[in-house]
Amino acid sequence: MIRIVLDNQGQDRLRRLTVEGHAGFSDQEHGGDIVCSAVSALVGFLGITFTEVLPGAGSVQAADGYFELRLEPQPGQEAVVGLVMDGWCRSVRHLEENYRGWVKVEEQK
Repeated sequence: MIRIVLDNQGQDRLRRLTVEGHAGFSDQEHGGDIVCSAVSALVGFLGITFTEVLPGAGSVQAADGYFELRLEPQPGQEAVVGLVMDGWCRSVRHLEENYRGWVKVEEQK
């Protein structure tokens, strides 16, 4: 199962998120699991966004089966970062609805 944790760290907006695990939806060869592929594409989007498009708005750490984003928007970036993250969170929640048992989204306040 893929576990996605959205953490506000006691603030009014998302400050950190982690993605851990593998879905195990399919026993096909490497790259054949559509759930892992969908989550990987969404995670890749965040990686590119916060290293190339909005550098300095967050820090990214990644390894096999693990991704972490710490949001640190600079003054003036809060609105665009908020929009990006709202769309991303809605996307992973839709995956959770469609693939219960393979994707779990948790919120920490």
